[in-house]
Amino acid sequence: MLMTGFKIIALLILAFGLYHNYQQDAGQHRKAKTWQAICLALLVQAYAGIFGQLGWLVSHWADAQQKFGVAVGYVPGEAHWPLYLLHIGLALLALLTAMRMINRSDAARRRLLWLLPLLVLAETFSFYRGWLSGSAEVPLMHAFVLALGFAFNGAVALVMHLVYRSQFMRAFYQTVPVAVAEPAALA
Repeated sequence: MLMTGFKIIALLILAFGLYHNYQQDAGQHRKAKTWQAICLALLVQAYAGIFGQLGWLVSHWADAQQKFGVAVGYVPGEAHWPLYLLHIGLALLALLTAMRMINRSDAARRRLLWLLPLLVLAETFSFYRGWLSGSAEVPLMHAFVLALGFAFNGAVALVMHLVYRSQFMRAFYQTVPVAVAEPAALA
């Protein structure tokens, strides 16, 4: 997969943001910082290309409706267009949530926990559509592709969910470095 300019910029912002945040309490929370870097890098890499998709969607609205209004497999054409728009909205929310998590926003961590199952469903339908568009109608293939997409996306989301619900990660988010803390928290 090609790295778009948006992805490169977002990954650089992530790297510099995490570096700055991690320097505030250097040597502490190593396990949480490692998992945080891995999970946020996966989220940013997966969803930073959403800006390019949004640009294409705005400039090619009618083409997008036509492209995503076609039935693929078990899902009728009338359902693909709203699913596509929902996928874009969830991807944008996931990217913004990941960027907020750089500074250990516990509200963003909690938002990610309820967002992950929705992302699994959206990604599964996107995977299903991408795999089966233009392919022959083989019912067993449809079920296999749906199961494969759900298993892969579900496994990634499950690992992230377990990490962000773990005690070490909750402690990491509750220990906001002094330089990052809100002024009211310092009083």
